[in-house]
Amino acid sequence: MADVMTMILFGRFFGTKDQHYEQFLKDCFDNVTDPAISSQVNALMFVPLLRHIPWFGNALSVHQNIHFRLKDFCRKEIEEHKKTLNVNEPRDYVDAFLIEMKNHSPRDSWFHEENLVNCLVDIYTAGTDAPTNVVLWAIVTLLHQPNLQHLLFHEINNKTSKLKTR
Repeated sequence: MADVMTMILFGRFFGTKDQHYEQFLKDCFDNVTDPAISSQVNALMFVPLLRHIPWFGNALSVHQNIHFRLKDFCRKEIEEHKKTLNVNEPRDYVDAFLIEMKNHSPRDSWFHEENLVNCLVDIYTAGTDAPTNVVLWAIVTLLHQPNLQHLLFHEINNKTSKLKTR
């Protein structure tokens, strides 16, 4: 799913050898699911005053550092897009947003670079984390439900055999 989101947002695949992208992916998942900080960060969303308690403050600091790294990655991508932007042929979400930025006044517009950065982080995180969790929970469920494994196996076999006969 991450590759699909990468193509939609940034218009390209990074590949597994790109260390900056690999760190970006890790940060996307850690930002939401890191067990060392996720429960504290969730609590902070409801009771912000907890940030003054060291256990919560440390978790918030880690969460913010991850978030800043995500934003930095997106800013670098935006700068690369600015260099090669063709307003007549947008390649992806970043290009479309940059074109809208050019079409609106910077003073009274929602279309500005900080919003683009925030949108990229939000869309990427939501677009990669949620589907991954659905698949992981499906696997966990299937591990604990052998009868469902059997039914799913037969359904997949039936569908593939019907596709082969077409």
